[in-house]
Amino acid sequence: MHSPIKVAVTYGPSLQNKLEEAFKSGAKLLRINFSHTKASDTENIVKEAQELGFVVFGDLQGPKIRIGEVERKLLKKGVVVSLEKDLLFDTSIVSAQVGDKIIIADGFPVLEVIEVSGGDIKAKVLEEGEIFSRAGIAFPDSHVKVHLLSKQDIENIEASVDIGYDLLAISFVSNAADVFTVRNLTSSFGRELPLIAKIERKIALKNLEEIAAASDILMVARGDLGVEIGEENVPWAQKQILKTAIKNNKPSMVATQLLDSMVSRPAPSRAEVTDITTAVTEGADSLLLTKETALGQFPIETIRTAVQISSKATEYSTPFLNESLPSTVVEVANYSNSEAIFVITYTGTSLLLISSLKPKQKIFALSNSDRVEKLSALTYNTIYTHICSNFENTENLVKHCKKIMKEYNIKRAVIFFGLPLGKPIRANTISVIDIDDN
Repeated sequence: MHSPIKVAVTYGPSLQNKLEEAFKSGAKLLRINFSHTKASDTENIVKEAQELGFVVFGDLQGPKIRIGEVERKLLKKGVVVSLEKDLLFDTSIVSAQVGDKIIIADGFPVLEVIEVSGGDIKAKVLEEGEIFSRAGIAFPDSHVKVHLLSKQDIENIEASVDIGYDLLAISFVSNAADVFTVRNLTSSFGRELPLIAKIERKIALKNLEEIAAASDILMVARGDLGVEIGEENVPWAQKQILKTAIKNNKPSMVATQLLDSMVSRPAPSRAEVTDITTAVTEGADSLLLTKETALGQFPIETIRTAVQISSKATEYSTPFLNESLPSTVVEVANYSNSEAIFVITYTGTSLLLISSLKPKQKIFALSNSDRVEKLSALTYNTIYTHICSNFENTENLVKHCKKIMKEYNIKRAVIFFGLPLGKPIRANTISVIDIDDN
């Protein structure tokens, strides 16, 4: 099933023995959350998923701090808890003061510090909510002493390279240097992986341009971002991040609570339908389902719903055109009533220049690059087509494109390629072809 917007799912108990069904339902990317498992323990899952056709990415835990292994229970309003004894949390990394807020599990429960003494912090529950093992905990008013990568993160990066992960997501990115740190690590372990920069910190918004330039994909990680900047500011931050991704010709992903109600019911709320539609019309390339597929009761139904809503949204969205050659390609495709755009690309640059404009036409990325193949899985309305060797002349190029056109029942298409052929140069030539032309 081809969907213009790529749907990513998070692996968990709900997807066990359902990966094939998930892929056939429209999911194209599989996220494995290293906050809950080690990369070294996931080789069989990765191999199975990739054989089905998934592109698999590991999500590094990063400096997100979490409570310990605790029993799942509801913290009721007014209850006083010890962070060290009740939540099994190491308070030595936090400099907190009375009155500081504490937020658990992406929003609830909310606590307020009432006492700091003897190496422990006591807090009163202001808004009730459920706690569970390894739940995230945030201190928006306090100074927290953490590093970008833990020892376990570095081990997970090395194992990801060895096992064959396709991409990595970096949590709590602050600046371009954070991205370069992880990129250099993957290279030192033998293989550079495309990197997803998760934007979930206030400082990351300030440094968004440099992060976009340094990374391969931007993710709007709305859970922790909402904790950092306030829920009411998340929609405007999302708009800013997606706009920056388009400006920098980088794919983007929107995550967190897209279809949260479907964790426990088989249909979305109207607000969720609107949320996904907004993300698509603002320029998102992909959507990430998290709890919905990892722990939800209706993972397959959720995937189908995400595909259905996002595909419908693309029918009403308009291309992000500008004064550039790639925009001219899209305009030619529109004017000629072409159904597809073929992009010959060696590094992925020409593909990203076209896909960032969000054209109505299917985009076929013709390449022999592993990097382009991985990026295509996250890129708007893109289908990757492997070519064994470079084209000797335009006649061979057109012949190859027509073969694909017959397979997809396409009558007319635009080809965007670089002359002279066979050299790794940016595309500079536009051609319109009909399936019936000799």
